[in-house]
Amino acid sequence: MFATYPRRLVTIGERRRRKPLAPFDVPGAFSGFGVRVVRRLGSRIANEEDAMASKSIEHTTQDHDEIREWVESHDGVPVVVSDTKDGDGGVLRIDFPGGTDEGLTEVSWDEWFETFDDRDLAFLYQERKADGSDSTFCKLIDAKDA
Repeated sequence: MFATYPRRLVTIGERRRRKPLAPFDVPGAFSGFGVRVVRRLGSRIANEEDAMASKSIEHTTQDHDEIREWVESHDGVPVVVSDTKDGDGGVLRIDFPGGTDEGLTEVSWDEWFETFDDRDLAFLYQERKADGSDSTFCKLIDAKDA
């Protein structure tokens, strides 16, 4: 009832060790354990359906109308950080409901865009999160980096 193998004694009928999984070259392949495996190439997802579901949509613009429309559609207002407001316009921000109002001063769009243009900034914003829900993520970046 015993078979002899080098270095080990194994009983007949002993549960064999599972074979190593082969590389998955096909997107959406299934492993032997019932777990879906999706091969990733860098940051790109090989499975097209999953890729569409996981994408967040981001835009960068310097267009005043587009910025204002996006901010107002999310109930945001242009503000500056109070402690920084001096001759150069201060640190620009967008304040959304539920955000911290401490240390922020609401300003007019004209004043906000004047500073925005003087500093040659671009507005990067996210239309929706990776899960498809609406997003209020935005930041100001140097226009040269846009």
